[in-house]
Amino acid sequence: MMRSPIVVGHVVLSLQAGGLENGVVNVINRLDKNEFRSVVFCLQVAGEFAQRIADPDVKVYSFGLKGGNNPGLIWRLARSLKKENVAVVHTRNPEAFFYGAVAARIAGVKGLIHSEHGRDFPDKWHRMLLQRVLSRRANAIFTMSEDLKCKLITYVKIPPQSISVIYNGVGDEFFEIARSAAKDRSIGLPDGHFVVGSIGRLAEVKNQAMLIEGVARLQKQGVNVAFLLVGDGPLRAPLEALAMKLLKPGSYYFAGFQNDIRPYLAAMDIFALTSLNEGISNTLLEAMAAKRAVVVTKVGGNLEIVKDQVNGCMVDSGDVVGLANALGRYIQERGFREATAEAGRAYVRDRHSMVSMVRQYEELYSLAAERTRNAQAT
Repeated sequence: MMRSPIVVGHVVLSLQAGGLENGVVNVINRLDKNEFRSVVFCLQVAGEFAQRIADPDVKVYSFGLKGGNNPGLIWRLARSLKKENVAVVHTRNPEAFFYGAVAARIAGVKGLIHSEHGRDFPDKWHRMLLQRVLSRRANAIFTMSEDLKCKLITYVKIPPQSISVIYNGVGDEFFEIARSAAKDRSIGLPDGHFVVGSIGRLAEVKNQAMLIEGVARLQKQGVNVAFLLVGDGPLRAPLEALAMKLLKPGSYYFAGFQNDIRPYLAAMDIFALTSLNEGISNTLLEAMAAKRAVVVTKVGGNLEIVKDQVNGCMVDSGDVVGLANALGRYIQERGFREATAEAGRAYVRDRHSMVSMVRQYEELYSLAAERTRNAQAT
């Protein structure tokens, strides 16, 4: 007799544009449909990434959380978990964990998995205490990076043996991206310029202003360089104003949110990530898979991916001069640029396979589902 698919409830704040959300969609789209069925529970709103879910049968709930504590949401979530016959709850980041872990307990779901994708530490003491207590009933806890794992051990006091690391994976389609000058022309960037770009939410933590300042410094030195930024967020207007002030007219383009970033990666010669803090960036891995030279700040998970002068370049956070020098070296030294880009692509192919990542998720879900099944049998 065939066993019904394991129902996995993915609890997140939303499916708005972001690295965490992109990772959720990647997993859902690649899980074995014969073994697993996914349901998404968005505490706030669904968001644009919900459109990326390939299976139309995947239900996406939205609960409209506006902020602050909402105890009633726990009961609404618990009822939804029971309605969908969820066997495993997978929460991502603290807010989703606080609501999801309690709702799972109320709903009688014994399978609980929690993952951390990026956050600031130290957190408020009562939040860290609550997470430590609730974590005791989780089947598995994992992070996207060793840096995050160490912070959970240090600040939240979760035992080291209770945490593992599962790195983000990159799809094969990113290894096939070729450089396209046609995209430069279609978005209005000048011919014959090196294109420095970045992809991500336009928010303070991403610090794209540093990148604009670095490109402006090169332009003042007479370097033919253009700037491309893909993404949207609360800082779009200030960043556009800064670009207008510092960069040459016609040498920059703000693409906004794009459901498919591959054509924009094709327009870039160099990808830069100037974050103040970072987990394991999906877009960084995707850019490396696409054989783009990369420059990143020495923060968080970037230190686990990029080896300076080998598969990319690293600069101190806030060091605009160092950033401009790294970009300038790439532009001036073709051999160095191509060698680091090739090394970056090889690194991602070897260590960040999408197939391997999804297989690890499936193993965790299967083990956690047994806990729920055993509880139901007794």
